[in-house]
Amino acid sequence: MKNTISILIVIFIFLHLNCYKKQVI
Repeated sequence: MKNTISILIVIFIFLHLNCYKKQVI
């Protein structure tokens, strides 16, 4: 369970950073 939650958090952060990067550009 912890592994799955960790992966989901990483994916969420990655998507958030990608969105932020698009906004900056």
